[in-house]
Amino acid sequence: MRHRHPLCKTPRQTLLAQSLGWALGSLCLLAVSQSHAQKAPIDAGALQKNLENQLPLPAPLDLKEPAPRQNESRAAQPGEVVATVSRFELTGVRKLGQDDVQKVLTSFLLRPLTMDDLQQACDAIENLYRSRGYLAQAAVQPQKMEAGVLVITVIEARLGAVAIDTPDGTTRLSAGRAARYIDWASPAGQEINLNSVTRAITLLNEVPGVSVTSALEPGTQDGETNLRLTLKDGPRYSASAEANNFGSSTTGAHQGMVQAALNNPTGLGDQLTANGIYSQGSRYTQAAYFVPVLPNGLRGGLSGSVLNYRSIGQYQTNGGYGQAQTLSASLAWPWLRSEAGNANVSLRYDRKTYANYLIANDAVTSSYQLSNLNLSLSGNAYDSLLGGAMNNGQIGVTAGRLALQADNPSNYGVYTPERFLKLSFSGSRVQTVLAGTSRLLISVSGQLANENLNSAEQFYLGGPYGVRAYPVAQGSGSQGAQLTLEYQHNLPNELQGIVFIDSGMVQQYVRPYANWQGQTHADNRYSLHGAGVGVKWTRGGWSLAATVAKALGSNPLYNQQGQAVNVDGSASKARGWLTASYSF
Repeated sequence: MRHRHPLCKTPRQTLLAQSLGWALGSLCLLAVSQSHAQKAPIDAGALQKNLENQLPLPAPLDLKEPAPRQNESRAAQPGEVVATVSRFELTGVRKLGQDDVQKVLTSFLLRPLTMDDLQQACDAIENLYRSRGYLAQAAVQPQKMEAGVLVITVIEARLGAVAIDTPDGTTRLSAGRAARYIDWASPAGQEINLNSVTRAITLLNEVPGVSVTSALEPGTQDGETNLRLTLKDGPRYSASAEANNFGSSTTGAHQGMVQAALNNPTGLGDQLTANGIYSQGSRYTQAAYFVPVLPNGLRGGLSGSVLNYRSIGQYQTNGGYGQAQTLSASLAWPWLRSEAGNANVSLRYDRKTYANYLIANDAVTSSYQLSNLNLSLSGNAYDSLLGGAMNNGQIGVTAGRLALQADNPSNYGVYTPERFLKLSFSGSRVQTVLAGTSRLLISVSGQLANENLNSAEQFYLGGPYGVRAYPVAQGSGSQGAQLTLEYQHNLPNELQGIVFIDSGMVQQYVRPYANWQGQTHADNRYSLHGAGVGVKWTRGGWSLAATVAKALGSNPLYNQQGQAVNVDGSASKARGWLTASYSF
């Protein structure tokens, strides 16, 4: 039976308690009403997939809302007419084409111009350079016009010195190492490329445990501009702890999760992370180390994870135990960094080993190894459509090889080919409905495959990150997709209420075989749908959330007696999820 997590209440949190009361009460009723009819066919591969959903991304993208660029041109003022120009002659233009610069001056031709008009013409040239990522100064020198020709002198700025201040004393990332990012982007003595310099500063701020601000200053020589950086240490570490009921019933729904990161421990700009998720019958630990490879933002990493599980309680009779081990090596490059959006390209190699056994007699039920190479593109972008929205997306291709171990039973893996290809994708849009008050989340995820996949590579619909009306690992298949619509509304006292609909579809086998249907009696393709409500409270580093979801339509899985049954053996059409966390 599930037990409710205790939630403390103070007089100042009366509204919070009232808001959470309905959801928590519903969760308790769900816990009492759920009855189990059979053991869940969940192995190390399925368990690992769910646990990985709960881990933070190793290199999250940080997108700041862009501020509208201010037009630096001075407003036209009435004044004395000084010239009528039939043609502009440009000197000093090297980084841009003459024709491109002449185009922004077209509106100033063949009409009387004041001194303010001439200044606007120079501003137009400088703004064009800035839009292309360069700095330049345009000026009209004293001259005698002939045949209506006016000369504009353009001085393209060169990068002079890069000065680095450390006002708080010596920093873990040395000034010399920080300067390499700037030198890679825009070498001293060459024309300044503002886009490249801005990108380099952005990448420096993405280095764990580093904080950088910048300013441009006049150089010591004509046409030179110096760059001054202020370098400070960021947080040395970050950590969080969480309790939830996101686990599989076969190994214990109630979980404790810890996450920790050590930022820049060696002064190389590196990061060491560790995550642990633990329940009564499951122990999952992950560790990763990432380090800069080149000053252009390329980072490399090594990671590993270990899962040990054992069925508990009433699932032990026909249950199992086993382990999963993963070793990974990865490279990630920041392909795009801009005010409006970011994009990363990643390459990762995984070596994963799985073994599953029966508790009753220690017989091997499956034993195999996966070798996967994954190439992915991920990114985010902001747009102002319909009041503004944040968009996130990811697409990846995996080429994998399945190797059955010597002790693997002869009847396992017969219909899952040795080599496979898999395309995975996900995307979301958080659309502003009422500024500062409500948003609409639209998210989609899924995968396509060219062959039948085993449990470690399948797509799963159920659980707190999928169709929330169904348990963890419900609705598995080689191919599938899921769509979520969620309305989020801010309430008083740091509360947020949500209303959502989840819908998903899976195809169990790309290539069905004789007697493939097994004990679930479901069609090869079937859908799961659900809807629900939830509430979330955040204050400081604390976060509490409760969600209740109910299945829509009939459950496509049923037993020999024709009764609808979930993968965890429960017959309930409603499900609740609770989580409490603290970050510091």
